[in-house]
Amino acid sequence: MIGLFDKVKIRMTKEKVFSNKGQIFSWDLVVSAMIFIVIFLTLVVLLDDKSLAINEEEPKKELEIYTRHAVEALMNTEGFPQDWHELDGINASEISSIGLREGRYGYLDEEKLDKLMKSGEYYDAIKKLLGLTGPNFEFKFNVTIYDTNHIKIDEKNMGYDGDCSKLLILNRLARDYDGRIYKMKFAGCIVK
Repeated sequence: MIGLFDKVKIRMTKEKVFSNKGQIFSWDLVVSAMIFIVIFLTLVVLLDDKSLAINEEEPKKELEIYTRHAVEALMNTEGFPQDWHELDGINASEISSIGLREGRYGYLDEEKLDKLMKSGEYYDAIKKLLGLTGPNFEFKFNVTIYDTNHIKIDEKNMGYDGDCSKLLILNRLARDYDGRIYKMKFAGCIVK
């Protein structure tokens, strides 16, 4: 005959055999670890792609800032000294900024533009004065001149001739004192 004490002992033995409590290995653990690893690897890949996109976009934004600043300085100031175009050459120690404006009325100064466009041998000094000092930054400058009847008179170019991996083009119109129209295309670029 089985006593009360024996029934409790049998019951405890059955619970130990069939109990899931305190097990080290479980299928739930395996499945959850696999899900965690998949999610973690997906996040790593996505973050890596995002950081590459950010690293590629950063120089382009820098180029845009520098190029816009250079164009605004050229188009809206006379430069310093105001007679920089009368100096021999373009020397960064004598000139602190280049501008194409003439006097208080804001007309384009044709003499300053001619000096700038004929100063190809001073390209590095001009680049420095315009503030285009970022890594691998270059610029191209194209000017088309029209008379008062909108007939093309001349076209001038200066600047970098090679290939660019990123390019930002800014167009501006200006007028000189005689009424001629200057269509200017200023391109900032990042060299490959």
